[in-house]
Amino acid sequence: MTITAGAGGVDSCDWTKMLCNMYEKWAMHKGFRFEILDVTPHEYAGFVAVNVKVIGKSAYAWIRGEAGVHRLVRISPFDSKGKRHTSFASVLVYPVDRGHNKHIMAVAEKDLRIDTFKASGAGGQHCKAERSQIRNRSVCMELLQARLAKLEHDKQQQAKSQERKGLPENAWGSQIRSYVMHPYQMVKDSRTGHTTTQLKAVLNGEIDEFLTKQLTLK
Repeated sequence: MTITAGAGGVDSCDWTKMLCNMYEKWAMHKGFRFEILDVTPHEYAGFVAVNVKVIGKSAYAWIRGEAGVHRLVRISPFDSKGKRHTSFASVLVYPVDRGHNKHIMAVAEKDLRIDTFKASGAGGQHCKAERSQIRNRSVCMELLQARLAKLEHDKQQQAKSQERKGLPENAWGSQIRSYVMHPYQMVKDSRTGHTTTQLKAVLNGEIDEFLTKQLTLK
């Protein structure tokens, strides 16, 4: 799963981190394993983008409906005037397990450009950096293969999914779900029409009702 900040500046980066936390808590409720693979932090708060992996039985089937733009409305904690701000973050979901990747094509290293960076500290830091680069290289290859597998699967099924043709614009009017903190509290899914006022519970990972509604919609 990749979560990327959209329109809204630092608020959207903070929102991206909030979504990441929400999915982590949901995974914990389900007994799934949740791993943060890599993060691009914002200078002041939150994440510009984050890649995560959710591991568990039927995890992809549960979470795939979360792909799309998520909208947050709140009084910004970063606005000294206390104004209301609207923030956006996009979610991309794709499988990485072997069952979904049966159509995967081999990726030759000669077709890739791999950049590595060395730490500027003592020898121990260099060793740690080298170990991290090996792991990051493995993670990147896994993510690349997963995305290629998704594209290939969509092509064979002739499906015009968002994962293949790109998500809608990460801004106003494209959201699949809205989370409103002010002037009232509400979470509403634009596709199913499902609504709840239990905003705090949703942000604490209690999103099964939304996931179930999306599954029944399909």
